[in-house]
Amino acid sequence: MPKFRLTVLVVLASACAVAVAGGAAASHGGRSGSAVLGHVYINDNTAPVNTVAGFDRLADGTLTPLPGSPFEVGGVGGGHPNASQGSLELSADGRYLLAVDAGSNQISVLRIKPDGSLQIAEGSPLSSNGVDPVSIAVSGGLVYVANAGPGTNPGDANYTGFTLNPGGHLNPIPGSTYALANSSKPGDVLFSGDGTKLVGTRIASSQIDSFTVGSDGLLTPASGSPYSAQAFSPAQGYGQLGSEFSPTNPDQLYVSDAHVSPA
Repeated sequence: MPKFRLTVLVVLASACAVAVAGGAAASHGGRSGSAVLGHVYINDNTAPVNTVAGFDRLADGTLTPLPGSPFEVGGVGGGHPNASQGSLELSADGRYLLAVDAGSNQISVLRIKPDGSLQIAEGSPLSSNGVDPVSIAVSGGLVYVANAGPGTNPGDANYTGFTLNPGGHLNPIPGSTYALANSSKPGDVLFSGDGTKLVGTRIASSQIDSFTVGSDGLLTPASGSPYSAQAFSPAQGYGQLGSEFSPTNPDQLYVSDAHVSPA
Protein backbone atom coordinates (compact mmCIF):
# COMPACT_ATOMS: atom_id res chain seq x y z
CA MET A 1 0.00 0.00 0.00
CA PRO A 2 1.45 3.44 -0.91
CA LYS A 3 2.45 5.65 1.99
CA PHE A 4 1.68 9.35 1.87
CA ARG A 5 3.37 12.10 3.83
CA LEU A 6 1.09 15.11 3.72
CA THR A 7 1.64 18.73 4.60
CA VAL A 8 -1.35 20.98 5.23
CA LEU A 9 -1.41 24.43 3.67
CA VAL A 10 -4.07 27.08 3.16
CA VAL A 11 -4.49 27.66 -0.56
CA LEU A 12 -6.46 30.23 -2.52
CA ALA A 13 -6.90 28.81 -6.02
CA SER A 14 -7.86 30.87 -9.06
CA ALA A 15 -6.10 30.68 -12.41
CA CYS A 16 -3.37 28.18 -13.22
CA ALA A 17 -0.03 29.45 -14.54
CA VAL A 18 2.61 27.52 -16.48
CA ALA A 19 6.16 28.70 -17.10
CA VAL A 20 7.86 27.59 -20.30
CA ALA A 21 11.61 27.76 -20.85
CA GLY A 22 12.62 29.75 -23.91
CA GLY A 23 13.90 27.99 -26.99
CA ALA A 24 14.28 30.00 -30.15
CA ALA A 25 12.76 32.98 -28.37
CA ALA A 26 15.44 33.07 -25.69
CA SER A 27 17.97 34.96 -27.79
CA HIS A 28 15.93 38.02 -28.68
CA GLY A 29 15.56 41.07 -26.48
CA GLY A 30 12.39 41.95 -24.60
CA ARG A 31 10.64 45.26 -24.97
CA SER A 32 12.46 46.53 -21.88
CA GLY A 33 15.83 45.54 -23.37
CA SER A 34 16.18 42.50 -21.09
CA ALA A 35 16.64 39.08 -22.71
CA VAL A 36 13.61 36.80 -22.97
CA LEU A 37 14.25 33.56 -21.06
CA GLY A 38 10.89 31.93 -21.72
CA HIS A 39 7.16 32.44 -21.40
CA VAL A 40 4.43 32.27 -18.75
CA TYR A 41 0.84 31.29 -19.53
CA ILE A 42 -2.35 31.58 -17.47
CA ASN A 43 -5.67 29.85 -18.07
CA ASP A 44 -8.11 32.77 -17.70
CA ASN A 45 -11.25 30.55 -17.49
CA THR A 46 -13.22 33.32 -19.19
CA ALA A 47 -16.74 33.20 -20.67
CA PRO A 48 -18.27 33.21 -23.22
CA VAL A 49 -14.87 32.49 -24.84
CA ASN A 50 -12.01 31.01 -22.82
CA THR A 51 -8.58 32.57 -23.24
CA VAL A 52 -5.00 31.93 -22.17
CA ALA A 53 -2.88 34.96 -21.30
CA GLY A 54 0.77 34.81 -22.39
CA PHE A 55 3.81 36.75 -21.20
CA ASP A 56 7.49 37.02 -22.06
CA ARG A 57 9.57 36.06 -19.01
CA LEU A 58 12.53 38.42 -18.97
CA ALA A 59 15.99 37.96 -17.45
CA ASP A 60 15.34 40.69 -14.87
CA GLY A 61 12.30 38.80 -13.56
CA THR A 62 9.63 40.97 -15.12
CA LEU A 63 6.78 39.79 -17.32
CA THR A 64 5.53 41.60 -20.42
CA PRO A 65 2.38 40.60 -22.34
CA LEU A 66 2.94 38.77 -25.62
CA PRO A 67 1.55 40.49 -28.71
CA GLY A 68 -1.95 39.12 -29.33
CA SER A 69 -2.44 38.01 -25.73
CA PRO A 70 -4.86 36.82 -24.43
CA PHE A 71 -5.26 34.00 -26.96
CA GLU A 72 -8.62 32.36 -27.64
CA VAL A 73 -8.55 28.61 -27.03
CA GLY A 74 -11.77 27.56 -28.76
CA GLY A 75 -13.74 26.45 -25.72
CA VAL A 76 -15.74 28.23 -23.03
CA GLY A 77 -14.49 28.96 -19.54
CA GLY A 78 -16.56 29.01 -16.40
CA GLY A 79 -16.32 32.78 -16.05
CA HIS A 80 -15.12 32.56 -12.44
CA PRO A 81 -12.11 31.28 -10.46
CA ASN A 82 -11.84 27.49 -10.19
CA ALA A 83 -10.90 25.73 -6.97
CA SER A 84 -8.41 23.46 -8.69
CA GLN A 85 -4.76 22.83 -9.49
CA GLY A 86 -3.35 22.07 -12.94
CA SER A 87 -5.93 23.63 -15.27
CA LEU A 88 -3.12 24.33 -17.75
CA GLU A 89 -0.34 21.85 -18.55
CA LEU A 90 2.63 21.67 -20.91
CA SER A 91 3.03 18.64 -23.18
CA ALA A 92 6.05 16.43 -22.56
CA ASP A 93 7.82 17.69 -25.69
CA GLY A 94 7.14 21.35 -24.82
CA ARG A 95 5.30 22.03 -28.08
CA TYR A 96 1.73 22.29 -26.78
CA LEU A 97 -0.33 23.70 -23.94
CA LEU A 98 -3.38 21.78 -22.76
CA ALA A 99 -6.14 23.83 -21.16
CA VAL A 100 -9.43 22.85 -19.53
CA ASP A 101 -12.57 24.65 -20.69
CA ALA A 102 -14.84 24.28 -17.68
CA GLY A 103 -17.83 26.04 -19.23
CA SER A 104 -18.07 23.84 -22.33
CA ASN A 105 -16.80 20.54 -20.82
CA GLN A 106 -13.87 20.46 -23.24
CA ILE A 107 -10.09 20.33 -23.44
CA SER A 108 -8.16 22.68 -25.73
CA VAL A 109 -4.75 21.93 -27.25
CA LEU A 110 -2.68 24.99 -28.21
CA ARG A 111 0.43 24.98 -30.34
CA ILE A 112 3.26 27.12 -28.92
CA LYS A 113 4.79 29.09 -31.80
CA PRO A 114 8.49 30.16 -31.82
CA ASP A 115 7.61 33.68 -30.64
CA GLY A 116 5.54 32.31 -27.74
CA SER A 117 2.15 33.05 -29.27
CA LEU A 118 -0.51 30.35 -29.23
CA GLN A 119 -2.51 28.73 -32.02
CA ILE A 120 -5.41 26.31 -31.65
CA ALA A 121 -4.29 22.85 -32.77
CA GLU A 122 -6.23 20.96 -35.41
CA GLY A 123 -9.14 19.01 -33.93
CA SER A 124 -9.22 21.12 -30.78
CA PRO A 125 -11.17 21.54 -28.55
CA LEU A 126 -12.73 18.17 -27.81
CA SER A 127 -14.98 16.72 -25.10
CA SER A 128 -13.45 16.06 -21.69
CA ASN A 129 -15.83 13.07 -21.33
CA GLY A 130 -17.29 14.56 -18.18
CA VAL A 131 -18.66 17.75 -16.64
CA ASP A 132 -16.61 20.77 -15.50
CA PRO A 133 -13.01 19.69 -16.25
CA VAL A 134 -10.68 21.36 -13.76
CA SER A 135 -7.26 19.66 -13.90
CA ILE A 136 -4.97 17.96 -16.42
CA ALA A 137 -2.02 15.60 -15.91
CA VAL A 138 0.52 14.78 -18.65
CA SER A 139 3.12 12.00 -18.80
CA GLY A 140 4.74 11.42 -22.19
CA GLY A 141 1.89 10.85 -24.63
CA LEU A 142 -0.61 10.02 -21.88
CA VAL A 143 -3.08 12.61 -20.58
CA TYR A 144 -5.63 12.39 -17.77
CA VAL A 145 -8.25 14.99 -16.89
CA ALA A 146 -10.25 15.41 -13.69
CA ASN A 147 -13.90 16.31 -14.29
CA ALA A 148 -15.36 17.89 -11.15
CA GLY A 149 -19.04 17.54 -12.01
CA PRO A 150 -21.52 17.33 -10.43
CA GLY A 151 -23.58 17.18 -13.62
CA THR A 152 -26.91 15.38 -13.84
CA ASN A 153 -25.79 11.81 -14.52
CA PRO A 154 -23.78 9.33 -12.43
CA GLY A 155 -20.13 9.43 -13.48
CA ASP A 156 -20.16 13.05 -14.69
CA ALA A 157 -17.39 13.53 -12.09
CA ASN A 158 -14.46 11.33 -13.08
CA TYR A 159 -10.87 10.85 -14.14
CA THR A 160 -10.58 9.99 -17.82
CA GLY A 161 -7.64 9.30 -20.13
CA PHE A 162 -6.45 10.39 -23.57
CA THR A 163 -3.41 9.93 -25.77
CA LEU A 164 -1.64 12.96 -27.26
CA ASN A 165 0.19 12.37 -30.53
CA PRO A 166 3.10 14.47 -31.93
CA GLY A 167 0.65 16.40 -34.10
CA GLY A 168 -1.23 17.70 -31.07
CA HIS A 169 -4.30 15.46 -31.47
CA LEU A 170 -5.99 14.10 -28.35
CA ASN A 171 -7.75 10.76 -28.59
CA PRO A 172 -9.91 9.24 -25.81
CA ILE A 173 -8.70 5.92 -24.37
CA PRO A 174 -11.60 3.43 -24.43
CA GLY A 175 -12.46 2.16 -20.96
CA SER A 176 -10.24 4.70 -19.20
CA THR A 177 -12.96 6.64 -17.36
CA TYR A 178 -12.91 6.11 -13.59
CA ALA A 179 -16.20 7.38 -12.18
CA LEU A 180 -16.35 9.30 -8.91
CA ALA A 181 -19.25 10.18 -6.68
CA ASN A 182 -20.80 13.36 -8.08
CA SER A 183 -20.44 14.90 -4.62
CA SER A 184 -16.66 14.33 -4.42
CA LYS A 185 -15.45 17.47 -6.31
CA PRO A 186 -11.97 16.44 -7.54
CA GLY A 187 -9.48 19.31 -7.52
CA ASP A 188 -6.23 17.90 -8.92
CA VAL A 189 -4.91 14.96 -10.90
CA LEU A 190 -1.16 14.26 -11.06
CA PHE A 191 1.29 11.69 -12.46
CA SER A 192 4.33 10.49 -10.56
CA GLY A 193 7.66 11.39 -12.13
CA ASP A 194 8.02 8.08 -13.96
CA GLY A 195 4.37 8.02 -15.03
CA THR A 196 3.60 4.69 -13.35
CA LYS A 197 1.29 6.20 -10.70
CA LEU A 198 -1.59 8.64 -10.85
CA VAL A 199 -3.11 10.44 -7.87
CA GLY A 200 -6.13 12.66 -7.50
CA THR A 201 -7.57 14.76 -4.70
CA ARG A 202 -11.22 15.08 -3.74
CA ILE A 203 -11.98 18.44 -2.15
CA ALA A 204 -15.53 17.79 -0.92
CA SER A 205 -14.90 14.39 0.63
CA SER A 206 -11.31 14.98 1.85
CA GLN A 207 -9.97 11.89 0.09
CA ILE A 208 -6.94 11.00 -2.02
CA ASP A 209 -7.12 8.56 -4.93
CA SER A 210 -4.11 6.46 -5.94
CA PHE A 211 -3.76 4.32 -9.06
CA THR A 212 -1.16 2.31 -10.91
CA VAL A 213 -1.01 3.14 -14.63
CA GLY A 214 -0.89 0.18 -17.00
CA SER A 215 1.03 0.01 -20.26
CA ASP A 216 -2.33 0.48 -21.99
CA GLY A 217 -2.94 3.71 -20.06
CA LEU A 218 -5.73 2.24 -17.92
CA LEU A 219 -5.93 2.79 -14.16
CA THR A 220 -5.97 0.22 -11.37
CA PRO A 221 -6.86 1.55 -7.90
CA ALA A 222 -4.26 0.89 -5.22
CA SER A 223 -5.29 -1.27 -2.27
CA GLY A 224 -7.31 0.89 0.13
CA SER A 225 -7.86 3.75 -2.35
CA PRO A 226 -9.40 6.26 -1.92
CA TYR A 227 -7.61 7.20 1.30
CA SER A 228 -9.38 9.35 3.86
CA ALA A 229 -7.17 12.27 4.85
CA GLN A 230 -8.95 12.25 8.20
CA ALA A 231 -7.66 8.72 8.86
CA PHE A 232 -4.05 9.85 8.93
CA SER A 233 -2.51 10.60 12.31
CA PRO A 234 -2.70 13.48 12.84
CA ALA A 235 -5.69 14.18 10.60
CA GLN A 236 -4.71 16.23 7.56
CA GLY A 237 -7.35 18.95 7.65
CA TYR A 238 -10.34 19.17 5.31
CA GLY A 239 -10.72 19.70 1.57
CA GLN A 240 -7.60 18.27 -0.09
CA LEU A 241 -6.66 20.30 -3.19
CA GLY A 242 -3.26 20.59 -4.92
CA SER A 243 -0.63 17.85 -4.80
CA GLU A 244 3.00 17.26 -5.72
CA PHE A 245 5.40 14.35 -5.51
CA SER A 246 8.69 14.98 -3.71
CA PRO A 247 11.53 15.56 -6.21
CA THR A 248 13.88 13.54 -3.99
CA ASN A 249 11.60 10.72 -2.80
CA PRO A 250 9.00 9.43 -5.28
CA ASP A 251 7.16 7.67 -2.43
CA GLN A 252 6.29 10.99 -0.77
CA LEU A 253 3.23 12.95 -1.84
CA TYR A 254 2.57 16.44 -0.53
CA VAL A 255 -1.06 17.62 -0.56
CA SER A 256 -2.40 21.10 0.20
CA ASP A 257 -5.60 21.81 2.09
CA ALA A 258 -8.29 23.93 0.40
CA HIS A 259 -9.47 25.58 3.60
CA VAL A 260 -8.85 25.71 7.33
CA SER A 261 -10.37 22.86 9.29
CA PRO A 262 -13.24 23.87 11.59
CA ALA A 263 -12.50 24.54 15.26
